[in-house]
Amino acid sequence: MALFADDLSAWYTSGNILMIQLKLQTFLNDLYLWLSMWRLKLSKKKLEEKVSLKFGNESIPYEQNPKFLGITLDKSLSFTKHINNLKHRAQSRVNMLKHLKGRKWGLNTKLLLITYKALIRSILEYSPFISLITCESNKKTIESIQTKALRTISRSSCCLLSNTKLLNQFNLETVV
Repeated sequence: MALFADDLSAWYTSGNILMIQLKLQTFLNDLYLWLSMWRLKLSKKKLEEKVSLKFGNESIPYEQNPKFLGITLDKSLSFTKHINNLKHRAQSRVNMLKHLKGRKWGLNTKLLLITYKALIRSILEYSPFISLITCESNKKTIESIQTKALRTISRSSCCLLSNTKLLNQFNLETVV
């Protein structure tokens, strides 16, 4: 069992799926009794394996890609779904950065860099272990998000500055 803030995760390993189901169901029954005693409720929407488990009288539905501590998991642990979600979230923030930059007005470079670090880089760095174990195409996706944001900040056209030069210009290290 692992608990962090309001995220609780329980697992059991065995070669026998029935043993896993029995152990997890016992854990859930005990948890249900404890939560009922303290009048607390638990979100029952995440289950990784196709086993039949109940929380109280309600079945826990199977979740293909559950989230744990904000990281979207998948069966192969490639984190491709997580990277795609990250790309979508970061792209909307890069677009916001473009609006803050403006064409004839807008924030100066220093404020744009602070905004980048707070809104974009923070979500790219949230789970650094992923960049150690994910495939090269996912690493390139993360790198391209960073490059787009830094090009926006530097006000350079798309081909003038390489990623390395942008990182040096802003005294940053690569995210991956």
